[in-house]
Amino acid sequence: MPRRVTSFANTTIKRLRSLRDKKHRAAEGLFMAEGLRICTEALDAGHVPKILVQAEDDSHPLTVALAAAVTADGGEALEVPRALLAKISGKDNPQGVVGAFAPLDTRLERLNAGDA
Repeated sequence: MPRRVTSFANTTIKRLRSLRDKKHRAAEGLFMAEGLRICTEALDAGHVPKILVQAEDDSHPLTVALAAAVTADGGEALEVPRALLAKISGKDNPQGVVGAFAPLDTRLERLNAGDA
């Protein structure tokens, strides 16, 4: 069950908002992905968000499954008013879900030549 947050003064909300800037993404080791589809596709590919923020009026089964996966993986799931979601995303009409993910390790030395 997501934790309800209603204040922009919340530390996690401030942290997520800062991810709009490149220097903060690098410092936090996280990036934001917005939208149910992209967050669900990431989960299907094995990438669980570290933090998930959903609109308080979003009860879509995929959103519920995302929140459960985040919590089960030790992440943080939050439920917020849409106005607060707009402040996080920086858009006037934000999607109902925002996920904060750790970047993938795409260095060449991580590739296995036997997989080609």
